[in-house]
Amino acid sequence: MERLSEFQKIDVGLVAQAINNNTATGAYFAMAGHVRALAILNSGPLALTKTTTVEILQAQDAAGTGSKGIPTTVGQLATCTVTVNIAVGAATLTADADVTGSSVLLNGITFTGAAATDASAREYKQTTAVDTAAGLVACINHATMGVPGITATDLTGGVAGLKSTRPGAVTITLSVANPAGLVAATTEAQAFVEVDGDDLDHAGGFDHIAVKVTTTANSVVSAVLLRTAKETIAQAVGASAAI
Repeated sequence: MERLSEFQKIDVGLVAQAINNNTATGAYFAMAGHVRALAILNSGPLALTKTTTVEILQAQDAAGTGSKGIPTTVGQLATCTVTVNIAVGAATLTADADVTGSSVLLNGITFTGAAATDASAREYKQTTAVDTAAGLVACINHATMGVPGITATDLTGGVAGLKSTRPGAVTITLSVANPAGLVAATTEAQAFVEVDGDDLDHAGGFDHIAVKVTTTANSVVSAVLLRTAKETIAQAVGASAAI
């Protein structure tokens, strides 16, 4: 039986770290003997207006000599950007003492602030922060009028937490009217960039790749790098199990 770990070289593309409106690049790995590469970004919190971008760079050696984008830095194609509250894995809605006039759009479904919570009408009580969070949870989790594939949890201090009940299959896209009283934020997101070995500038001696992450947020990020091998390989890891 063939195992994924026999053909997918698993490496730390970028060690988990806090980045505050900055950029970090991981180690450069050789593509010799590999045909494709996949960089997987795991992003932590993103506040309003913030983004996190993941790229694959190419270089001439493990030291990163001549590092550039694919095919060039100016014409970089091996890149994608996660934007706050758009197709993310988890998010929060945080209310203050007055959210009068607020409304929430979650995966195409609108919930509106009202004098009392009526989940069947998609209305949440907006008199206090705690009431607002509780009302939103009731609305989002409603059996027929709620949001399919999303579960809301009433956290402390007027915060409603949102997560996919089918991780990897359903994402969260969220926006708020009257954000002064009710603020949406991303708590986790994922993205990936994939390249073919032939995309590298082999004529120029570029045969190494690395993962670069740039964020405008104060967040924690990490990346996994997978390289598809031409032949079976042995992983270099601290521990493993395959059954």
